[in-house]
Amino acid sequence: MYRKNDLIVYGSTGVCRITDIAPLPHMPDCHKEYYTLIPLFSPVAEIIHVSVQTCACIRPLITAAQARMYLESLAELPAAPYHSHDPKQTVAHYTEILNTHDCMQYLQMVKSIYMKSAENARIGKKISQTEQRYLKQAEHISFGELAAALDKTLEEIRTQVQEALRNVCA
Repeated sequence: MYRKNDLIVYGSTGVCRITDIAPLPHMPDCHKEYYTLIPLFSPVAEIIHVSVQTCACIRPLITAAQARMYLESLAELPAAPYHSHDPKQTVAHYTEILNTHDCMQYLQMVKSIYMKSAENARIGKKISQTEQRYLKQAEHISFGELAAALDKTLEEIRTQVQEALRNVCA
């Protein structure tokens, strides 16, 4: 069980701070406890209540040492652009990666889509809207986790990732 003020990664929401562990305020007779989560990098102010016994993916934040290692090894991280003519296969491929809830897998996905974007740019094309959507989601969660672990901003992490991948995706 997590504690109040812990930083966790919650599903596709990303990094959240646990601000309370208690029954829901609007259900005082209920004795079931809930985490009250505040997303750190959400563009809108929101409060999320999640049962302490949830089956949803809640995991601890990676450590600062892990985050540094991930960023340092980004250029050597194995990744290859994904190609499919079937949009359903593309969705299934990226959904499978997001369902791992693993920061390193997300970074591999980001790198592979950056590589595909660079490939496509050379022939005057853009990546699909589907890939743009999945890239945005993987960046949001992985960059947020790295930023929280290293006490940096999302933009600082974005810049660091782009610099690390500049030569790989050129």
